[in-house]
Amino acid sequence: MTNRVFVEEQEDIVKRRSSPNEGLNFHEIKEMKYLSNVINESLRIATAKTIFFREARNTININGYTIPKGWKFLSFSWNYHMDPHTYVRPKEFNPSRWDDLKTKPATFLPFGVGPKMCPGANLARLEVSVILHYFLLNYRVEQVNPESKIEPPRNCLVKFKKI
Repeated sequence: MTNRVFVEEQEDIVKRRSSPNEGLNFHEIKEMKYLSNVINESLRIATAKTIFFREARNTININGYTIPKGWKFLSFSWNYHMDPHTYVRPKEFNPSRWDDLKTKPATFLPFGVGPKMCPGANLARLEVSVILHYFLLNYRVEQVNPESKIEPPRNCLVKFKKI
């Protein structure tokens, strides 16, 4: 069930170390291109920050609705992250889309945007990268019912096996 590209990237990083006891370093984390793609794609599809409170800087018209300057409104990140003009087949989980994807400003918002952006965004990405790196090296994910179609979040029962 685990994507081999994902695991091989982590194994290659460990093989290049001068000592097997050497810990993960920042340079190695920067080399984890596929892992970074998986994190971005996961954040795009299932972001924790779903609503943004904003104030209109100018009067704008959106789909026939006028929002006057100064009015407060809610913006949903799902609308940005599932926009087919920005993300081809947006409901499909495809980490490779991030290889050459150039997003327009404010179209990828897992941690918000602007002055109210999450100050811990880089730390969160670093923590997830480290955890996934060691997890992939030490565990395998197996589907509980291999006959079942994977349809997250409703139907994704898995078990972890220590290697």
